[in-house]
Amino acid sequence: MKKLVASLIIILPFAMGAKTDPLATIPEPKHTLLSNGIERYARDEIAQNWADLYEIADQDGTKPRDDRFTESKTALPREQFSEEIRRSVADGETPIITSFKLIQVIPAKDGYDIHACSAGKRESFYYKGIIEFHAIIIDGTARFGPWYYVVNSPHSCSQKVDSN
Repeated sequence: MKKLVASLIIILPFAMGAKTDPLATIPEPKHTLLSNGIERYARDEIAQNWADLYEIADQDGTKPRDDRFTESKTALPREQFSEEIRRSVADGETPIITSFKLIQVIPAKDGYDIHACSAGKRESFYYKGIIEFHAIIIDGTARFGPWYYVVNSPHSCSQKVDSN
């Protein structure tokens, strides 16, 4: 009986963690690539480290480089990428993420849709809700698109998808 109780004490936290880990269903090595990449993405957004964010941004030239500030179909140079985001933030077009908590990773046809509970600030306005962004894995590297609040956000962060 003592062995059973000891086993449950050891196994239970791992079993509970697997249920709450939004990446639990993602197999290795993609799990680690996404986990590390999402952590870096959130850190760069919160710290406004646009030069580092450029390194993990989706570089696909067939899509807009970052639809927060350009309609261009070609990749921007790092300096222009950073400057465009700074301008977008200064003009009040783009809120700044002030907190980030991963809540869901959904496999999609060409990558992963990622949802996080986030707080943001734009000028004197404060937001809290679910943001979404898309991730792809290319050549063993996780790449990320721009984030946006889901339709009709802010939502309660206990929601995982848009209710509409």
